[in-house]
Amino acid sequence: MFRSTLLGLGAATLAGGLAHAQSFNYPDFTSTAGLSTVGLAAQSGTILRIQDNVAPANGGDNRGALWYATAVNVVGGFDTTFVYSMNTPSTTGGSDGLAFVIQNDLVASSAPIVNGSPDGIGNMAIGRHASAAGFGAFLNPVAGDSVDNSLAIHLDTYNNASPWGDLNSNHISVHTGGTADNSQDESFSIGRTGFLTTDLNDGANHTVRVLYVPGTLEVYVDGALELTVAYDFNTGGTYTDSAAAIGGLNLVSGTSAFVGFTSGAGSARENRDIVSWSFVSSSVNTGAAYCFGDGTGAACPCAAFGAPGAGCMSTSGTGATLVASGNADVANDSWQLDVSGAPANKPGLFFQGTNRLSNVTAGDGILCSNSSLRYAVNSTDANGNVTQTGFGANAMAGQTLNYQYWFRDTGNPCNAGGFNFSNGWATTWQ
Repeated sequence: MFRSTLLGLGAATLAGGLAHAQSFNYPDFTSTAGLSTVGLAAQSGTILRIQDNVAPANGGDNRGALWYATAVNVVGGFDTTFVYSMNTPSTTGGSDGLAFVIQNDLVASSAPIVNGSPDGIGNMAIGRHASAAGFGAFLNPVAGDSVDNSLAIHLDTYNNASPWGDLNSNHISVHTGGTADNSQDESFSIGRTGFLTTDLNDGANHTVRVLYVPGTLEVYVDGALELTVAYDFNTGGTYTDSAAAIGGLNLVSGTSAFVGFTSGAGSARENRDIVSWSFVSSSVNTGAAYCFGDGTGAACPCAAFGAPGAGCMSTSGTGATLVASGNADVANDSWQLDVSGAPANKPGLFFQGTNRLSNVTAGDGILCSNSSLRYAVNSTDANGNVTQTGFGANAMAGQTLNYQYWFRDTGNPCNAGGFNFSNGWATTWQ
């Protein structure tokens, strides 16, 4: 029988030391295993406090950063949710906010941090100035002063209209310098909004979701979509103010980055707390279709060709089309097969094989793979559609497998056997 393993946020907790972890979940921070803290960031009970509201003993370094210690896949898409609170300000009005940052920082600043862990690269990165929310830099910075090679989603709660060009004291702005240094200056923004339905800095817990599908970045606050930005980690985006293009990032192995939070404050300080955090990365490894019954591959029985990209003609009037989506990852299986265009209310089944076949006719269609593993019957619905998940339970990482849908189809004019097939689909499991 199938087991459904469609992964939602928080469905799996992986040990922080796994080198290829693609998902993690911290319902709270009772344990900080797998995390890296920089500057003043530290565990505080069940929360992770990025910075506090107390003036640092040596001055000038009221900054902190929290990173998941292992780079995770971002290029194929990701979905992350965190709950935060900015609370107990030292003065009325709070301060410079916090940022969710995706980075592969490659240049450490030459100036050491005064308080807390030293500035470094990767999962030890932090920006060099308090008012830069922990990811940017001050005026006339030197290389490495910011978290370079990064994309920062800044929840900005202080109106630095001069010199940074802020919209107001309650806005969200997405900043990047491409592979170079980043900045909190609004000239580095590729998308922003100052018309929020939520007060970001009212002392309450707020839930932020960042959803990235290659080409589009979305930011939700307390369930409301607040900002949509055109961006791709490979090709980059466009600056809002200048309309100039800015390139993407130099990612770890071309796919991955360190993800986490930064915060900073000057004379006005407050507690910046992360209450919970979960992250799931997607994969571009959905596989590819092959073995079509549309006349481009093997000849269908009776020359009964289906639609482009589909199987051979059936009594539905077209061929059955098989497509895949999700993440073909054994440990993070959200891979899904969908069939459309098959006859309605007919019994059928998905199967997978280790070998790809060609020019093998069977019944009223083309057999695309040897069927080394069959699954339980899964009939089409009244519209000729059927969906199945759970294939990762019978796959091994690194294994290339071939899939197809078989279905009963009595009454086909070809009448070669009373059954037919969709096109084939092949994928290599991660």
